[in-house]
Amino acid sequence: MSQELLVLKREIWNGEGKLWGSPRGRAGVESAASEHDLICGDAVSISARECEEGQRQGWSNAEQSINNAKQRIDSANRNVQAGNEKLKKLAEGGAL
Repeated sequence: MSQELLVLKREIWNGEGKLWGSPRGRAGVESAASEHDLICGDAVSISARECEEGQRQGWSNAEQSINNAKQRIDSANRNVQAGNEKLKKLAEGGAL
């Protein structure tokens, strides 16, 4: 949470915010509470979006790593196949 939100949260909970001292009486308290809910709700929403983006990026990185590994495995398989063919020719007495 940013410093500004933490300060605002502290002010609201301690009754130091302007809304607490408003001439509206109890309505000012309710407004402060709803403002707090909106601010914290926005912060939670932003955190959730950041978390989701981090998860998407993590899965994207994992997928890229898997694809790179598959390519290296395919390349190794091709090299093994080529080596097996050479060995087969040598065993048959043929030239490479």
